[in-house]
Amino acid sequence: MKIFKYFLFLIFAIIIWYLLYGFDDSKPTVSIDNEVKSDIIARHSIEIKTPKAKKKVINFTEKLAPETVISEPDIHLSYLQAYRNIDYFQKCNSIITDINNNISPLIKFKKDSSLDYFDFSNESEKQATTLQLQYFSDFTERCRSFIKDDNETYFETIRRLKTILNEIEPNTDEEKDLVSGIELLKQLFALQKLMRSTQTSHSKLDDETLNNIKQEIKNTLKIISEYKANPDWQTNHQIQNAIQDLTNKIYQLNDKINQNRVSNTDTEEKQNIENQLVEHKTKMVDFLKKNKSPDVLLLYARYIFKPDYQNNNPIISDMKRELNTYDRSLMLNLYNVGIKLAACALNYPCDDQSHFILDYCIRGFHNMSNYPDACGMTLEDFYFNHYLGPNQLEDVSKYLNYILEHYAK
Repeated sequence: MKIFKYFLFLIFAIIIWYLLYGFDDSKPTVSIDNEVKSDIIARHSIEIKTPKAKKKVINFTEKLAPETVISEPDIHLSYLQAYRNIDYFQKCNSIITDINNNISPLIKFKKDSSLDYFDFSNESEKQATTLQLQYFSDFTERCRSFIKDDNETYFETIRRLKTILNEIEPNTDEEKDLVSGIELLKQLFALQKLMRSTQTSHSKLDDETLNNIKQEIKNTLKIISEYKANPDWQTNHQIQNAIQDLTNKIYQLNDKINQNRVSNTDTEEKQNIENQLVEHKTKMVDFLKKNKSPDVLLLYARYIFKPDYQNNNPIISDMKRELNTYDRSLMLNLYNVGIKLAACALNYPCDDQSHFILDYCIRGFHNMSNYPDACGMTLEDFYFNHYLGPNQLEDVSKYLNYILEHYAK
């Protein structure tokens, strides 16, 4: 009997051991010494070719940090993040309007992308690619993440995001430079508004005479419209002569109004404001040279570096001489590409999720600026591998280096 009890105890112990240790299905660890590893790497490295920039589908909503999706003020949200949220959301106007009106932005995008407004035969085969649809879907979700609910309008969201921004204290040098840069830009706007206020005028004509002339112009336009209602007006010389006479009459009436206008501008005051504008832009340029924020470079670019038709910008004149480029259209192209690349060099987001890439990937379907190849690429890869030709690369390189050397830190 005792033997039987010992036998049962032994069987029971074996079962317990098996349950605890018998199901260890972990894979054995294979140890490879350093010499073998080196040999494997050496043999395979011969076969590796430098890959081209791969396109990949990125889901924006997966990449968002928790603090980036805003519904209420977040104490962990930095000033820079809050500012860039607003900057990004400003591209969401049409998306939010569609959501407010219970319209699917994606379905609308698919429909719009199948149309080509430059193909008047209405037989265009242009379609959004799978990657473009993925990007647009993710872009829509990113836009939606900023609103409280589907009823909050675009402008309500902008106001709320600005309130959140104003409640956050800038901490880093980059954020403090951004705050200072924005303040200087506000001062520029105030001076420009003041300049516009000096460019008003009034009429020497009494109100009754002025109103009679305006009414006569209105009546004459109505008569012209009635003439043009005739289906043969373009081939009927008598009607065309009548329209020409009436058009000349309108010119004469407008001339009478313009000849009796008197400027309200105080010449001395206007010159004073012009001098303040020049001084303030110089101050902005000096600030840009020592500022640490790429966002400030992007904010100031259109007011400092964008070529104008008047050709009276001394900074642009200096750049033309330095780059030996005097063609305005070329300078404009260099500006459009070079400023973005300069921001990238200063660590501004230029990856495959950046709004720069979105502009090329899914925006501009009908203004000839849509580039499906941009989807899934960084801005630099897209520019250097797809967008720019060999001659353009050299020009852009010179422009970029000039900006970084003179106006960026």
